[in-house]
Amino acid sequence: PPSGRGVPGYEAQHLVLAVEVVSPSSRTNDRLVKPVRYAEAGIPAYWRVETEPVVELVAMQLDGVSYREVLRAMEGVVDLPGGWRIDLDVVSQE
Repeated sequence: PPSGRGVPGYEAQHLVLAVEVVSPSSRTNDRLVKPVRYAEAGIPAYWRVETEPVVELVAMQLDGVSYREVLRAMEGVVDLPGGWRIDLDVVSQE
């Protein structure tokens, strides 16, 4: 179903990954509130992309009822659980 913003909405049981890009106005939500909600919904993986002072990817995997950090990286090509691969050098240039 549509989210009301022109973006399709999805039910949590259909998601395998949630990604949040932290901005000054969303720090508390992205770091504290959303991981709890995503874990409660059973989403297997959660990535948080920090943008200040540099781009940093924090990857977390659902471990029971909460997330466990599995990787933290700021540069290079990163292989993540689930077969995901991301080039942080490209992300940092955009």
